[in-house]
Amino acid sequence: MSDDAAQKKTNEDDSTAGADAVGSADTAATEKIEAAAEPAAESKADPSKADAGEPKTPEAKVSTAKSAQPTPPRTPQAPVAAGAGSGGGSLPLIAAFTAGVLLVAAIATGVWFFLQNRTHENELAARDEATAAACEFGKAVSSYDAANLGDYFDNVKSRSTGQWGQFFSGAADTLETAMKSVNARSTLDEIHCAYESGDENKASIVLIITQVRSNSVVPQPDMLTVPGVAEMEKKDGKWLVANFDSPTLKGLNPVAPTGPQPDQTEPEQPAPDAETPAPGN
Repeated sequence: MSDDAAQKKTNEDDSTAGADAVGSADTAATEKIEAAAEPAAESKADPSKADAGEPKTPEAKVSTAKSAQPTPPRTPQAPVAAGAGSGGGSLPLIAAFTAGVLLVAAIATGVWFFLQNRTHENELAARDEATAAACEFGKAVSSYDAANLGDYFDNVKSRSTGQWGQFFSGAADTLETAMKSVNARSTLDEIHCAYESGDENKASIVLIITQVRSNSVVPQPDMLTVPGVAEMEKKDGKWLVANFDSPTLKGLNPVAPTGPQPDQTEPEQPAPDAETPAPGN
């Protein structure tokens, strides 16, 4: 072999050896890279190992992070539900209590007005009844005829009670004798009755009675006006005259009239010029 051929062979051997060395180095480097990549791949494949190698975030921080997120808008029912779940549950109770108080107050007010109205209606009815009864008494006491005094006294007595009833009953016999002796007559010309005061059981009624009288002594009829106040009392549902106060009765004894009163004539010896007494005079 010549020197050139030997040198050429030597160069080829060196090139082959260098290539092998380079290939070995590349192979070693590749193996190192693969070895380094395997733990990372294992870490990604196994989360538990990755978590074990990293510090965990506290749950409180996670909750805080979640609560920091924007809250979506609630529906109109959401505030009511939230209030009921929290301290707002007392609001419906307060509202219900207030409504109950107002209801009771409304009922009480209605009852009060009803009772007041009923009382007022009863007072008006009592006023009308007492006034009407006093007027009927005035008509009865001012209308008489000596020819029929029985009905007259019975009519007046049936409308009387108390002090006036005692007075009229006690004077009935004396009045009857005097009225018959002169043939006394009287008719009602006009009567005015006005309620003055009272309640459901008692009342004061003002009477103004104008009567036309005549008798055998004074045949010419004359008019007499008798003012007075009738004290009315309700007895067994009926209004009666308990007292009749009139200036024409001032000379009479309302308790026990036993004989002729002033301005009256003795029944046994009637004077020719004496005027026949009329009830209430």
